[in-house]
Amino acid sequence: MIQLRHDHENILEGTFKIYKNHNQNVLSYLRQSGNEKCLIVANLSAEKQLFSSDYVVKTILISNYNPRNKLKKIILKPYEAFVVSVN
Repeated sequence: MIQLRHDHENILEGTFKIYKNHNQNVLSYLRQSGNEKCLIVANLSAEKQLFSSDYVVKTILISNYNPRNKLKKIILKPYEAFVVSVN
């Protein structure tokens, strides 16, 4: 995680914007600096949760489960979290 922060300036110093996902058990937000934009998603519950986004995954930066290549109507596993670079 520390290396990720060093490699991607927007995670450390980029603007912060909550990404509204209509699910109180899922924390999601965007970090942006210049042209680089990252979406951070975390299921904060012990239950599966629905998450959906229209963003397109450019690069998977980190994930605690199998990496997600798509963000449209996905079911997050309990405590699943990931960071992806998006368009």
